[in-house]
Amino acid sequence: VQSSAQNKLSLPNQISEMVRRYRQTQLKQRVRLNDIWAAFFKAVGDEKDMLVAEPGPGFAPDKGGREMVTPQEVINRVHKYMRVSVPMSQAKRGLVQARNAFESKDFV
Repeated sequence: VQSSAQNKLSLPNQISEMVRRYRQTQLKQRVRLNDIWAAFFKAVGDEKDMLVAEPGPGFAPDKGGREMVTPQEVINRVHKYMRVSVPMSQAKRGLVQARNAFESKDFV
């Protein structure tokens, strides 16, 4: 238990992060992850197709439900479907964190 608790934020740090994110959202320097998810969902139309490796509607036949996404593609897709501008720094940071999570777990 203690080993997993070592890399957790303290309560004051968590509150500070929440306030920072709130302020960034109000200043349009940040986009909610729900909006980014919704943009990708609108492009594909089915959550299961987004998560499987077989071909599905909205994807090229050779890619299935997986595709490599660049920060610019995140920005373009969210703007196209949600009419919201994602800052490049947030798009890059989100993709780096997603890659790290993918590599640290046993995803299929």
